[in-house]
Amino acid sequence: MDKGKVLTTVILGTVLVLGALGRHGPQVPIIEAVGITLLVILTVILKKRKLLVPSGFFLFILFLGTVAAGTLASPDKKVSLSYLLLFLGGGALWLVAFNLKDKIGKIFENLIIFLGILMAILYSVSLIFGGELYPQSLYTFSSVYKNHNHIGDLWTILLLIISYRLIARKSQVDWTLVLLGIYLVIFSYSRSAVLSLFAGLAYLFGKTDLFKKNKLLFPILVSVSALVFILMGLSKTTIFSRPYFAAAIIGFLQNPLGIGMGNFQTLSLKYPFFSAATHNIILEVLVGLGWIGTIFVIWLALVLWRIFKDEGRRHLIFKAIFLALTVNFFFDSTYAISTMIWVWFLSLGLSYSRIQEKSRL
Repeated sequence: MDKGKVLTTVILGTVLVLGALGRHGPQVPIIEAVGITLLVILTVILKKRKLLVPSGFFLFILFLGTVAAGTLASPDKKVSLSYLLLFLGGGALWLVAFNLKDKIGKIFENLIIFLGILMAILYSVSLIFGGELYPQSLYTFSSVYKNHNHIGDLWTILLLIISYRLIARKSQVDWTLVLLGIYLVIFSYSRSAVLSLFAGLAYLFGKTDLFKKNKLLFPILVSVSALVFILMGLSKTTIFSRPYFAAAIIGFLQNPLGIGMGNFQTLSLKYPFFSAATHNIILEVLVGLGWIGTIFVIWLALVLWRIFKDEGRRHLIFKAIFLALTVNFFFDSTYAISTMIWVWFLSLGLSYSRIQEKSRL
């Protein structure tokens, strides 16, 4: 028995499950922080040498420094600190996944499937028996209007994993999960889930030559995605008139030094709508940090270029997940949910096809 693999599975699984439940008091982030710290310590022990650093990591540390400095000057230090912890945990998991590809890469897919099935069960229980709403959970509706549920965003990742498996082999269990996933995405009313699923599937199908083998597959994928997106948007603002984006851009221009991470809600109070987040990770950072937040934009562009410049098919599913979540974070506030942003960083660490930087910590 591989004890390192077992420990990694238990600790990482616990962290991801806790992050998916939503915030239930201060003890949850403390347990998550302890879990991630243990993963870093375990990585050092298992590697038996100094940790290897992925390209872009030092630029990300510089970004973390700006978030920390902004937290000190933030009018709401508690919410800014929560964002600092999200990105700090994400950076740690990026480093862990990059160094432990052989262990995490083997358990990652099954962990995500387990997490998705668990959230589907909790989602069903909440529909039947009701209960409290937790906006940062992955199984309850995000508001009393019950017109958005992040379980669809989570199941986008599962659908990518299962689709990738079906390309290699057919399985009745996988097809059953596909049907369940389609149901959850549609009835989550999450248009960001549809967009991210389309991006991930388009990348997967393109890289595995399915579009070449079946000329109708791409137009069918586009048509079905567009239809579902439009139907979901009948009762919501369209993507092009999303008021949060306009307010965030105005706020960024009016506050070039930023207003502190997570403080967008203070800007939205000036408009006939309210939102605690910009629903776009880049705008969230720029509003929070001001022009210095462009460090994050440069970092994101760099890592995207690094992992997608490789034309090979290795680590294809991890690249598809990272791409899908990046698209998701451009149109939703899921980056404020610890499990989602940490899966994003994990998939980033697993996407590198080779050691691209020889620097060590």
